[in-house]
Amino acid sequence: MSEENQAPEGQEEQAPELAPVEVEAMEHGWKPEEDFKADPKNEGKKWRSAEEFMDRKSLFDRIESGNHELKQVKKTLAQLSQHHANVEKVAYEKALADLKAQRKEALAENDLVKAEEIRDEMDEMKEKIQRVQPPVDVPAGPPPELVEFKSRNSWYQRDDPMTRYADSVGKDLFEQGFAPNKILQEVEKRTREAFPEKFRNPNRESAPEMVPSGRRANTTQGFRLTEEEERIVKNFVNTGIMTREQYIADLKKLRG
Repeated sequence: MSEENQAPEGQEEQAPELAPVEVEAMEHGWKPEEDFKADPKNEGKKWRSAEEFMDRKSLFDRIESGNHELKQVKKTLAQLSQHHANVEKVAYEKALADLKAQRKEALAENDLVKAEEIRDEMDEMKEKIQRVQPPVDVPAGPPPELVEFKSRNSWYQRDDPMTRYADSVGKDLFEQGFAPNKILQEVEKRTREAFPEKFRNPNRESAPEMVPSGRRANTTQGFRLTEEEERIVKNFVNTGIMTREQYIADLKKLRG
């Protein structure tokens, strides 16, 4: 062998450059074949190419991989918590305003006993307002809908045909840009329809279809939302957290 073809003494040959799909797969846990086989934990397991690894990537891994849809869900959950805290706080503030008016009236009538009682109620209401503290940070860990999906569907990752079907549906919806919450609902629904014999209780087959009951007609007529409220309600609707009607009903409580 000529000197030109020999690696300099003391230096190892450079590893071959990775293909883009291999780089992406490694970000999700994939390893080159030599590294995979060198890991004692993988003894007896089958190594897969980067392309096959990405194609077979599980539904949970896709949703929990830090994609922008998951980040949007976390942001929306924080907005929802903030929204409910605002509703509660405004209700207390309105009650406090009513108490102030009652106390003013009692003082005008020289009813000092009643005025003192109302002042005690006002102090209690102020304490309630102080206790309403919206969370600042997004909750850690997987989104609640993922935990619920896994607890409801013990077949996932245990029944191979059902899991492959679920992953296929989830991958298709994921690539279409569906929000994680919507993906899980649709995956559960379609899997139940595709494998009806696997579900013994037919009364539960429609469980993923969480359709709100008692929807009020004409709830939104004549009610205008600010640009910020429009952005928030779209997040809530797109992720299935609440309907537009439910959000507006809460806003009506806020505005009085």
